Amino acid sequence: MDTLDAQNDLVRYHLYRYDEQGRLIEDELYDRRDELQTRQEYEYNQEGQRTRWSVYNSDGALLSYTLYEYEDGLNVRSENYSPSGELLDYFVYEYDSRDNRSTREWFRGDGSLEESREYEYRDGALVEERILRPNGSLKQRIEYRNNDMGNPVEVVYMDAGGTVQEQFAFEYITKEVVTQVPVEE
Repeated sequence: MDTLDAQNDLVRYHLYRYDEQGRLIEDELYDRRDELQTRQEYEYNQEGQRTRWSVYNSDGALLSYTLYEYEDGLNVRSENYSPSGELLDYFVYEYDSRDNRSTREWFRGDGSLEESREYEYRDGALVEERILRPNGSLKQRIEYRNNDMGNPVEVVYMDAGGTVQEQFAFEYITKEVVTQVPVEE
């Protein structure tokens, strides 16, 4: 993936590497002078689920890493660590009966709650996200307006009082895929 500036000049680019199963195993970020900025490595379990994400600087020194835990095929916990192995923070996830993420709790390394999020779905598509303070009061609300395919076409960020803070619109460009099947004569 390339990033261009307003003059259409290259700012930075990524080089991706994949394993035999097509899973991303390395992401290198380079600047416009082809100098390595960061390198990210990904590890997976036998089920193909990401178990570790490590970030290194250009000299190869570990900057941080994340460990992922799964239950019944769902990511239930993510832990972020410093290079020395100190737990910085972690996230705990819960899911509804359709395996949609229903809550996300963010904890500091000491175990104190930083913030939680509640998710609401309609017809399988995310329609609202509520961000709550540690005391449970509403901090921010995000509304998703989706197209017929369930993709967001508008995302509206509001404060606790309902005042719009940011609003984004999305447009999707689709391409029809035609499969050719050989005809036997």
